[in-house]
Amino acid sequence: MASFNKLILGTVQIGVSGYGINNSTKGLAEKESLDILSLAYNSGITTLDTAVAYGKAEKIIGKHHAENPNSSFRVITKIHPGDGVSVQDALFNSLNNLNQSGVDTLLFHSFDDFLRKKNSITDLLKEIEKGRIKNIGVSVYTDSEARALLKYDYIDIIQLPFNLLDNLSLKGDLLEDIKLAGKSVHVRSVFLQGLFFKNLDLLPVFLEPLRLDLELLHSLSKQYQISMNQMAMRYVLDQPLIDGVLIGVDSLAQLEENLDQIKNPLPEALMARINGIKPSNQLLLNPVLWK
Repeated sequence: MASFNKLILGTVQIGVSGYGINNSTKGLAEKESLDILSLAYNSGITTLDTAVAYGKAEKIIGKHHAENPNSSFRVITKIHPGDGVSVQDALFNSLNNLNQSGVDTLLFHSFDDFLRKKNSITDLLKEIEKGRIKNIGVSVYTDSEARALLKYDYIDIIQLPFNLLDNLSLKGDLLEDIKLAGKSVHVRSVFLQGLFFKNLDLLPVFLEPLRLDLELLHSLSKQYQISMNQMAMRYVLDQPLIDGVLIGVDSLAQLEENLDQIKNPLPEALMARINGIKPSNQLLLNPVLWK
């Protein structure tokens, strides 16, 4: 059974050209972006992840909502308010772009953003009372940032990286602790910005420490006759501790392919093999640190 209910469609590719280490596209035309949104909704993907920082993405979503009033998405939008911008102003700007009266989740774009603006949480809680927000969340890059959020009762969702290399053996305890704290787990970087699909002959020098781990993944893909795409998505979708899985697509055809390839779970033996992978240089699992 396909796990479409967990899928969250990321929209950075809709709004920004050439996102990801393995992406040379010049950006999506508006019509294809709208077609992607329609296919996603009609396929059962009803949640989007976006941000003001994602170029024109919010406005394209707003156009979809204007043209399809019966097909409104639940929207997670990230805010990155500057020193002179309040969280409320950032929220209202997003709502205007999205053509919606409220969003499902307002996500701080980073842990640092949350720390800078956490004194404004009272204002956001008022917006929850008014129905403009349902949840407050934070996107984090490290395990220590995620753990630091566990003490804040008003944080409902923690979004963090999780994938074939940044896997259950590395993050299992953290995921359990987040769930025990009564929070939802959303994960991103499922494809590690496209690194899993990159020709290893073209691997950048600074990523050489991950070569053996990537070669193992390619070998497992061949051994089990399962595409890297399917392996990457199903590995994450099959984790019971994960509530939402963020994926992005570069084209309508890619979304169709992704939906087709997540229909069947991975063999337990393959899941175990992936769980046994522990990269020696775990810092390289954070694309923020890539040169």
